[in-house]
Amino acid sequence: MAFEIVTYHASLIEDLLAFYNRETADAPFVVPLRPEIFEEQIVSKPYFSSDGCFVAVENDVVIGFALTCPGVNRRNGDSRYDVGTVDGLFFLPARLDVGDALLNRCMMYFETVGDMNTIYGFASAGGYPFWRGLY
Repeated sequence: MAFEIVTYHASLIEDLLAFYNRETADAPFVVPLRPEIFEEQIVSKPYFSSDGCFVAVENDVVIGFALTCPGVNRRNGDSRYDVGTVDGLFFLPARLDVGDALLNRCMMYFETVGDMNTIYGFASAGGYPFWRGLY
C-alpha cells in the first residue's frame, strides 16, 4: 500500500510521537516528547494550525511528519504573511519519497495562507517557533 499524507489530528499524537522519539533517540540536542509537551510547546501556540501539520501514514503507521509556521518569525516577533517556516520535517532516511511528499505539501499549504516570498527551512532566521523553550 502506498503512503498517504494527512493533516494532523489529536488521534495521531501517540503514533506521531512514537515515531519522533524512536527516530531521534540517538540525535544530540533532541528532547524526547510526551503528549503533554507536544500539546504545550506546539499545538497550543497561536500560530499552530493542524492544516499546516502533515503526517505521512503507511499501513496505519506514522512514517513521517512536517510542521509549518506561516506568517510568523518568532525571533523578531513579526507577524508577516510573506514569510513562512518549515519548522520540522521528519522522515526515515531510506524514504526520501516521504520527505519529498511532505515538503511539497508544506509548499502547497504556504500558497493557501499568504503571499509568501520567503520560506525558511529549519533555520534560526525563522526563530524556531515551535521548538524554542524545550531545553
